[in-house]
Formats: sequence, structure tokens, C-alpha cells
Amino acid sequence: MVIGEQEFTGRGIGSEALEKFAQEYVLPTFDYVFVDPEIKNTQAIRAYTKAEFKKIKQVDGVIWMLWEDSAAIIKALELYLLKQSVRQSTDKLSKLIADDFVEFGSLGKIYTKKEILEVLPFETTRSFMAHDFNVKKLSKDIMLATYKTTEDGATSLRSSIWKRYGDGWQMVFHQGTKIMEN
Repeated sequence: MVIGEQEFTGRGIGSEALEKFAQEYVLPTFDYVFVDPEIKNTQAIRAYTKAEFKKIKQVDGVIWMLWEDSAAIIKALELYLLKQSVRQSTDKLSKLIADDFVEFGSLGKIYTKKEILEVLPFETTRSFMAHDFNVKKLSKDIMLATYKTTEDGATSLRSSIWKRYGDGWQMVFHQGTKIMEN
């Protein structure tokens, strides 16, 4: 990608163009983008960093940088949490749920991480169908997921807030609300 005239460099146009390119051409097909700018190309590295590429490694005069589709990752994590094998694993749940997690249950009860880890692994087997996903970026490190689940003919609206901690994501909030559909 080349901006062109020198007078237009350093204005944020590069990172803006990267984000637009990713939205229109990359996201429909791929969840990750890899670039390897030369170490001397500080303007490119700055633009990639501003567009949320992460530095992975320095190799032979270049910096390996990776961009991930956070929305696709959050959707995958939500679907992962609906699997019975995950719901029954205290270890897997503990890694995905933040220490300050709060859930508003469908019957109005408020759950903490501790309570979820005590109850969820022992629930009766459930089978969910998830659909109508929407993942919205609230900030660089916070995502909102909304979707519907259907279980035995009953539909629920679900919403979760995910926060990035280092290189991983954890759920900090969840709410499920049963609805009647026509």
C-alpha cells in the first residue's frame, strides 16, 4: 500500500486505509492478516500498530505483525462456551470468564464467576442452536456480542461483553433473556 505524495504522510491516512481495506476486502474471507514491514520503515510500522496489528517477532530486518478479526474470535468464543464439554469443565470456564464477571440470569438472579463455576459444570445436558450473531467493537479491547439461542423450541436473547487481557479475551458480563416469538 502506498499513500503517494510526501505531504500526505503522517496524517493517519495509512492506518485509516488499512482499516477500510480490512473491512471491505479481508473480513469477508479471512480472520487474520500478516504483514512484514522492514524495521527501517517506521511510518509503516506506526500505521500498522495504529490499525491494531500486533508485533510478533523480528526476523532478518523485518518485523512480523499480525492483525486478527476480533469479531470472529468473539463469535467463536461464544459458540465454544455453548458446547456441553466446555460448560462442564471448570478449567475451561475459568480461563474464559473474568474474575470480576457478572451474569444477569433469565430469572433475575445475579451470578458471579465463583457461582458459575460451582453450578454450570453440573447442569443437565443442554443443546443450543445459536443464530443472528452481531459483534460490535466498543473500544480497542472491549467487544459486545448479541445473538439468539434456541433450545427445545425456546428462544433467548443473549448479550455478552468481552474484554481483552493481554493476548486473550475473557467474558466480563453476560445476560440471557427468554423471549416469545410469533
